Amino acid sequence: MTLKLQDFDHVHDRMKSLTAELNSYKIEVESCQENIKREQTLCKPLEDQLQHQVNQYQELKKKMTEDMAQVYACVRESEENLEKVKSENDKLRQNNSTLLKENEAILQRVEDLEKETNVIQENLFEGELVTRGDIQNPDWKSQYSQPPQEDANIQTTGQNEQTKKVFRDVKPVGDTIVFGDSNTRGLNRRRLAMGIGSLSGATLDSVIAYINNEPTPNEAVKRVIYHLGTNNIRDNTTNEIKTKLNTLKIKSADKFPNAKICFCEIPPNHHAPSPRITEVNEYIKLMDTAFLEVDAKDTGFFTRDGIHYNKQGLGRLAASMKKWARENGH
Repeated sequence: MTLKLQDFDHVHDRMKSLTAELNSYKIEVESCQENIKREQTLCKPLEDQLQHQVNQYQELKKKMTEDMAQVYACVRESEENLEKVKSENDKLRQNNSTLLKENEAILQRVEDLEKETNVIQENLFEGELVTRGDIQNPDWKSQYSQPPQEDANIQTTGQNEQTKKVFRDVKPVGDTIVFGDSNTRGLNRRRLAMGIGSLSGATLDSVIAYINNEPTPNEAVKRVIYHLGTNNIRDNTTNEIKTKLNTLKIKSADKFPNAKICFCEIPPNHHAPSPRITEVNEYIKLMDTAFLEVDAKDTGFFTRDGIHYNKQGLGRLAASMKKWARENGH
């Protein structure tokens, strides 16, 4: 087979074309390799960042698992505590029910004791039991209804007994102080918010002696209430009582210079009525002091001895004292 020159030229051109095409492919391959290297360079930080995030996720997942375990443990503990609280609450309810029953029994007992106390109080006079014979004894009545006998020995004995009854220091409460005989023993000083000095058998002389023993002025006291006179009616003449009232008024002004002075009316004696009580009360009204009238004069406000207030009478007395004290700044 004979090749012509034209055939060689054609082959040569074809070779050149293939070489150029090969070079073009080579350039593209190199470009692709560079792109791959560039992408690998760019992917490395992303891979590192991704791996870091994966590690953080793993740590967070582990921590959340631990936290959830603690939460579940707290929930279980709370449930157990709740069961304990419910159990204790049931016990407390049972105990409360028992205490309520005991309290009802105590209240009933207190009520019974109050009734017994009222009965005892109604049968007491100056600390001694009063029998029907004593009440009906005209000699016993006469010592209240009639002026004291003029016998010097009898009067001296009465005066000596009065000097033995002396008040001790009584602290004021709410700037108010009360000096009283046995009729004030049942007053509730907490409810009245007053300092109360109650002395069985007390007389006007009891306060006069107290002031003489403690003459230092007490400027803190703003109100003084006296509930005295019943025992003076028994032991003194009317003129003597008037003199003692004036003496007490003067000494009270010195002892309590900033105080308003109030005298309670002498309560009636239902077993031995005495016009002298009315006379002395009228005299007190004319003194330059306050006069406190107590709306408790009927026999229903007194115990069976006819001299001492019962529970209802004490309530009226307390209300009168409280009203006067409040009207005068208590």
